[in-house]
Amino acid sequence: MLRIDRTPPLGTRVLPDGTPIRLRLPQLRDAAGLRALAAGAGLELSDVEARRVLRFDPRRRVVAVATVWGGAGEHVVGVGAIDCGAATPDLLVTERGGVTRLLDAALRARASATADRAA
Repeated sequence: MLRIDRTPPLGTRVLPDGTPIRLRLPQLRDAAGLRALAAGAGLELSDVEARRVLRFDPRRRVVAVATVWGGAGEHVVGVGAIDCGAATPDLLVTERGGVTRLLDAALRARASATADRAA
């Protein structure tokens, strides 16, 4: 049976102020950016805890990272996670409100589509 993947793509979005935000799957190299983002929000994450957030089973959980391009490469400005089929993310840490809305919407859409596909 042919299955068509209808999971919404992440990709690049543009904030109202014109800033391009890249939403993508996390990579282990994002651990330092996640730790810095969490520290800015008053949360303390060890390297092991950050790596646990970034490693996940895509059949059960959706994790996404929001980045902007800077002179030294990508800069993590948001991280979110949600269990497939859940109504709201259980992790959503961002530097700005516009990123929060983009990441929240993308996580909910992908979690819903993944849950539907698994059913």
